[in-house]
This record gives sequence, C-alpha cells and structure tokens, in this order.
Amino acid sequence: MGLTCTCDGDYYEPGAKVWYAPRDYKPLETKRSRKCCSCGDRITVGATCCEVPRVKVPDTDIECRIYGEDGEIPLASAYMC
Repeated sequence: MGLTCTCDGDYYEPGAKVWYAPRDYKPLETKRSRKCCSCGDRITVGATCCEVPRVKVPDTDIECRIYGEDGEIPLASAYMC
C-alpha cells in the first residue's frame, strides 16, 4: 500500500493509525536495513531515505487515561526510499 498526499474522510477515529508527512531525505541511521513503506524494496543502512512518523489514536479507556483524549500513541516510524 503506497502513501497518498490527501485524505478523504475522518481518519482520527479511535484505533486509527495515522502517518505524518516526511520532513526531509537523509541517510538511514538505524542499525539494520528497513523495508520501504511505498515500494517494498530494502533500504540499506546509510542509503538516502526519509522517515515517516506514525501514531495511533487511543481507542480504549485505558489508552485515553494514559495519553489523553486527544493524545497520540507513538508507533515505530516507517521509511521511504
């Protein structure tokens, strides 16, 4: 599934996973290679890519108490070549 630049509808429903637009391209600084979230190719360490921050909207009462009603639960970032 590729990334799109626009969204139709309300994606901030409880339990929804949301991504933010990547900021800038820079070398991959992780310890291992990552898979591109758009095309699926492997990104080697040191290769130029961009980080896509992702969060989850709280969907249970416990998550709302921990992160707040409008809080965001951080998820692992995705990477795009």
